[in-house]
Amino acid sequence: MKKMFLSTLLLFFVGLFVFAQENLPFRVTGNLTTIYSLGNAAEDQMLGTGVGDGAYVETKNGYFVESNLYALFNPVPYLEGYFKLYTIARPGSFYTPLALERKSEQNFNLVLDRVYGRIDVFEALNLSLPLGLGLALKTGKYKAEPAFYNRVSKFTIEDITYMMVSANTYNYEIEASIKPIDDNFTISASFVGNYLFDESIQRLYDIDGGVSDHGFPVLGKYAPQFMSFLRFNDLALGGGLLNAELIFGQNVSNIYSGNAFGAALNYVLPVIQDSLSLPIGLGFAMYEKNIDIISRTASTDRNETTSFRNTVSGSLALGVRFKSGDLELNANLAGVFNNVEHIYREPLQIISMSVDTQLIFHDRFFLGGGFIAGTLTDANWKTIDDPQIIPKDRGGYDHTFTLADNFGYEIYGGLNLWENTRFIIGFNQNRGLAMNYNLENKGEGLIKYKLAGSDTVVGELPKYETSGLFIKFVINW
Repeated sequence: MKKMFLSTLLLFFVGLFVFAQENLPFRVTGNLTTIYSLGNAAEDQMLGTGVGDGAYVETKNGYFVESNLYALFNPVPYLEGYFKLYTIARPGSFYTPLALERKSEQNFNLVLDRVYGRIDVFEALNLSLPLGLGLALKTGKYKAEPAFYNRVSKFTIEDITYMMVSANTYNYEIEASIKPIDDNFTISASFVGNYLFDESIQRLYDIDGGVSDHGFPVLGKYAPQFMSFLRFNDLALGGGLLNAELIFGQNVSNIYSGNAFGAALNYVLPVIQDSLSLPIGLGFAMYEKNIDIISRTASTDRNETTSFRNTVSGSLALGVRFKSGDLELNANLAGVFNNVEHIYREPLQIISMSVDTQLIFHDRFFLGGGFIAGTLTDANWKTIDDPQIIPKDRGGYDHTFTLADNFGYEIYGGLNLWENTRFIIGFNQNRGLAMNYNLENKGEGLIKYKLAGSDTVVGELPKYETSGLFIKFVINW
């Protein structure tokens, strides 16, 4: 019944799209992305059974298909309605702590991802207030998330506030804003909460001195989930534009994760007007517990992330945007420092970096590539020397992350066939900590292999990689 309703809703809005023109208050946009990936590894690298989604016991081509449909209803300037439908087909992927983000297997299930309404209260009341004071109310099914100001590179490893999101459920939001200088520069503050404010997230036993109890749900006990943002938009500074954001959240990522603090900054300096600019991204993040920030995974499964503590991250990204005649160059360098604490393992410090570049000719042909180092130095992660708090069967863990086992690269080329349509072909190989990041490919569509020359040992972190040729086709409308 649910699928029938969503399908009918989709057809209804597609029909409206046929009649919707630019001068009407209703707009529909969408995109379609398909990836076909041909694995490139030896037979002895095939993974055994029981590993999980995305692991193959025989040669099998990876695939990824995603389609999104967006609709915006804006009958009057102060009122906005929005919805998003999507469907994905992918093989999925298993979870490896600090190495690989879990992606569930999907098979073209139609999902109503977001639907909400937003109203500008003062504008609706026709009130003209000093400093452009604004008040907006928003409610519906959607996910509160950062503005991603510090994203600069194509790999986006610098986006360390990625996990500061709320559950994608019924939320309410209030936003206040002012324009203290002109109509371009805006300061806004917003609060987003779940309608079951006191019953949002299942509490977990949280006694670090009794690890065997940690991670189990506390029946009938819940913790609140909310997000708050303070944003500075389009501040003219030193000839460039500055955007910044401060974030505080409780139990982000829809898990019992405690406090989270984040900050993101983006500054674009125009060196030569319309020809050369230098974007800069800075980021800071602190997650109290249960968040595996490096693999971008949070879960209530106690076998996964419920033993992480006090992850602190900092990032810096620099870019170059150059255009001369029919030639355009985009290049980026990004670095991240992560300090990851754990209940029964010693703290882990990892420095990651990436570099990527893309050349565009005549706005039609493009070539690109990049390299990512999951860790620049050897980083050791092992069980602490305190048998009093080590869970049974989890002692003796000792793993060293090396550059050789945790790097990745991607090269690709393609062309813009016509407006908003692209065709890409490339090669991708990522290992370990680099498996979550791609330029044009998608990690959830690639075949996962055991790293050549390595065996999965009980008590040791398995070593995996993805590698293969891929073809990508994208349509936007």
